[in-house]
Amino acid sequence: MEFGCGTYGGAFLESGFWLRKTEILDKIRDMEIVKRLSCFIIMIGIGYYSIYYNPISIVSFVTNSYGNFFMMISGALCISGAVFCFTYEYLNKKNVITDVLSFWGKSSIYFMAFNYMIRNFAYTICEKLGLSIGINLIIELMMLSLVSFVILSCKKEISKFKRLKKLHA
Repeated sequence: MEFGCGTYGGAFLESGFWLRKTEILDKIRDMEIVKRLSCFIIMIGIGYYSIYYNPISIVSFVTNSYGNFFMMISGALCISGAVFCFTYEYLNKKNVITDVLSFWGKSSIYFMAFNYMIRNFAYTICEKLGLSIGINLIIELMMLSLVSFVILSCKKEISKFKRLKKLHA
């Protein structure tokens, strides 16, 4: 059975909403370190199994190549959960890295919306200037961050304007 890219994107978004609603990540975060480490190892195991035994060499949203739907979703969610378990101790402290990661997390929908267009633009810039692929990824991430910042800033200003309009009405 073949699903479109939007269906898979929607499934990932819905799974994120479900995780937030059920507060599973909060429960994992509040676990003591030994339980969190056990959870990390189990998630890595399930994620590795799901990714390694998925009957496709690489998942590609561009070419609609996903392999087994359940294995792709479980692999992605388990590896994401394992990263969360592992990085919680570091990311719990407020610093520049957590601010940047938080911004990227809040902007992920804009990253998905503009990724293809910006990737092609960044690739063209690097090709014309003779820069390497690594620089292309950095330029792409910077441009996605800039677009997200502009959109989020505009949304904030629009909501301020709407509040002021309601006050004066």
